[in-house]
Amino acid sequence: MRAGARRGYLIAGRILQSLGAAAGTVLARAIVRDLFSGTAMTRFFSTRMVVSGITPVVAPVIGGQLLRLTTWRVVFLVLAAAGGALLLAIVFALPESLPDAKRAPAHPRARRCGPSGRWSPTSITCAMFSPRH
Repeated sequence: MRAGARRGYLIAGRILQSLGAAAGTVLARAIVRDLFSGTAMTRFFSTRMVVSGITPVVAPVIGGQLLRLTTWRVVFLVLAAAGGALLLAIVFALPESLPDAKRAPAHPRARRCGPSGRWSPTSITCAMFSPRH
């Protein structure tokens, strides 16, 4: 494979990675806003910030221990597997956190695509690629 092609894959992968990282932060904040209010929300955000502060300290230690057992390529495979597992958990196990009474109606093109008019990966994809009327 040419070096230019590999560079393109690297750039595409980094873009995908940044979208996933940004979506995780936004999704976490939206869920907390949906489920908590007042001091409970503040307490939860404080706990979340503690976890966010500890993670950069603990992650290199875990990675270093993994490197003692195997090669650096396996570290990336473990990270990819963890990311895939989290994606599957979000898609299949994470329920909608916003109550029905607080939901805004979906975009008209998305309503045409999904059976319930709710936002879902299928309705979003359909709305993105359906002809505009």
